[in-house]
Amino acid sequence: MDSFVKEYNMFGPWIFKLDNIWDIPSHFREYVNLENDLEFAIKLPINADRRDVKPGMVLYNRLIILDKNKMKILKERDGSISSYYIAYSEIISITNTTNLLKEVKI
Repeated sequence: MDSFVKEYNMFGPWIFKLDNIWDIPSHFREYVNLENDLEFAIKLPINADRRDVKPGMVLYNRLIILDKNKMKILKERDGSISSYYIAYSEIISITNTTNLLKEVKI
């Protein structure tokens, strides 16, 4: 199965753990060294409804890779990839928020 079609078929509002090179979105592959980088990695989806996306679109625009010493964040925007490195010793806290009432009109 074509990797674009496979990625499209799996697309949704969830985060995926990456286990091998084919799980990594193609636009990020050249920036990831599996032997050195992949202790743990996840890809984060774009904020879009499934009905509005098509195979071949950028469906995952962020990749978070954890190795033994640091966190590497890859971000795609307008066809360009940027990367950030954060040493674990620099992390003070992690916050996660969710708005379950998005666009609810009463």
